[in-house]
Amino acid sequence: MNASGWTNRCPKNPGAAHFEIVRSSVGHDVADRALAALAQRLARELPQTELVARLGTVEFGLVVSDPSDPSVDAAVAHLQSLLAKPIAVEGREVVLSGSIGIVRADKQYKAGVEILRDAAVAADHARAARATGHARFREPMRARAVEAQRMESDLRHALEAGDQLSLSYQPIVHLEDGKLAGFEALARWRHPERGLVPAADFIEVAEQTGLVIPLGLTVLERACAQLAAWPKSTPLGVPFFVSVNLSARQLGHPTLVDDVSRVIEQTGADPRRIKLEITESAVMADASAAVDILRRLKALGVGLAVDDFGTGYSSLSYLTRLPVDSLKIDQSFIAAIHGSVESRGVVRVVTELGRLLRLETIAEGVETAGDLEILRILACDLGQGFLFSRPLDPEDATSIIATGKVERRKTL
Repeated sequence: MNASGWTNRCPKNPGAAHFEIVRSSVGHDVADRALAALAQRLARELPQTELVARLGTVEFGLVVSDPSDPSVDAAVAHLQSLLAKPIAVEGREVVLSGSIGIVRADKQYKAGVEILRDAAVAADHARAARATGHARFREPMRARAVEAQRMESDLRHALEAGDQLSLSYQPIVHLEDGKLAGFEALARWRHPERGLVPAADFIEVAEQTGLVIPLGLTVLERACAQLAAWPKSTPLGVPFFVSVNLSARQLGHPTLVDDVSRVIEQTGADPRRIKLEITESAVMADASAAVDILRRLKALGVGLAVDDFGTGYSSLSYLTRLPVDSLKIDQSFIAAIHGSVESRGVVRVVTELGRLLRLETIAEGVETAGDLEILRILACDLGQGFLFSRPLDPEDATSIIATGKVERRKTL
């Protein structure tokens, strides 16, 4: 998958996600009591000079008079230690993680709600950064928050209207002879005022807000309809596939299998020519559940690929249980395949693992003839990248299907 697809990003609110995991493991009553006990601990142990406000489930704002005061660092460290300390509830120990937003209370604020608003923005920033667990509010943070909210609204409208969204198709080729193997369907959003919105921007917003569910379904519907409209094979008699990315949220959505089944039936697409790509980290987030869902998808007849392989933490025992057909080697390894012994080693290991498990290997981000040469030596099966072709509109993709072969680009 390249930057135009989507991957399993961290949730918008990992602290709340962690709290939900706690609730699932110890029960709602125990988790809620732990949260109440945490609030009592903060009220009891924090100095009265420190104003701390709870902004969300496990989000806190620290209001200070001067963020540059060295005492603020001590206050943050104290607050973090109180958050990290286990809480005993009914004989169980519960640990709740949290994020802290720090805001300076000065005369620019006319109401307390404005202070809490900016503290929440800083806490959001802290969650996204994940480095220290806290962040001091800066004006650009608010601008980014406003922009994200505006993009969410515009994306929601685009999904309802439908005419701003389109698909491009990047060819995937057999590395040995350059013959067409398939395409990866990539979402494109042409905003009426902003023009073409970078995919990484709007897909991140879609992931954070849950809009990735209807967006992913739209991509699947259009890709399957296009696949059904294309010939079943190239003039060389070789069938080709279309890959569609599934996000982590889609993988966990209760109607996913039914939605895929319905789309296949309504579009008339051959399921054997549909390949669904799921990121390695999405699969391993809940490997047991993923195995069940992927088996149900596989029963529909579709192909399955593990995307961004090598960047996560797959257990070989689970990998052998996954009903997948392909491993896509992350483009970061391909980009460093010349200068990094480690990256070349990862690619070699993945290709050998693919042969051992009888899985097809696909290299992402192939951009130079040197990349291609090394990948051929390592016996990687397929590849995609700018060396072969940029993502194409359906008409240009149809022209490639007519020849069955992708000509390598001479310049990038």
